[in-house]
Amino acid sequence: QGPVSVAAGLSRTLVTARQEAQAVLDVLIMALHRAWTSAPDEAKQRAFQTALKRFESYKRSIGRNVSPALVLETALMSLDGLDLRIF
Repeated sequence: QGPVSVAAGLSRTLVTARQEAQAVLDVLIMALHRAWTSAPDEAKQRAFQTALKRFESYKRSIGRNVSPALVLETALMSLDGLDLRIF
């Protein structure tokens, strides 16, 4: 699914939507960390490290007064070009 579809699938209840978005971001952070530790070269490691920092910022944003759907959509779109395997 595309980022917009995933974000649109979040619960309509704000508390639940935040929990769901946090869970998705947690899975993506674990995948980014795994990719970072096994990256074949330094350039890829830097790209994954930068993405990890961005995703930690996304997680903090969800706890604030920011739309979980918007944060999740932005986070998913930021993965473009990273060649990340989640599962």
